[in-house]
Amino acid sequence: MTSDEPDLFEGFQTAASILAFVHLEFGADGLKELLSLVEIDRDSLERDAAELSAVGLPKPAEIVREYAALIPVSGTRPLTGATGNHGRRCERGLPGPPKNSRYRDSQN
Repeated sequence: MTSDEPDLFEGFQTAASILAFVHLEFGADGLKELLSLVEIDRDSLERDAAELSAVGLPKPAEIVREYAALIPVSGTRPLTGATGNHGRRCERGLPGPPKNSRYRDSQN
């Protein structure tokens, strides 16, 4: 991002507010994709789900709560293979693996 481009998340005060924004803009699938891309612990996601519920956003809260349940209590979700794309480019235009990755030639 260059200094000329606006920061979409500048006004957000919490992770839960970013999750709410993503759900509003991209729906349940967008929120699930975001959750699959970030490394976060279960306790943080449970707090975010509680915050979403408290402000009257039950649908994104439920998605976040369900995703939190998939993460072991003492750890974070590993990043490897979490999106199921396995080296392919995501539908939302996110970059695939680096050019020198062993996965690029075998998967694309």
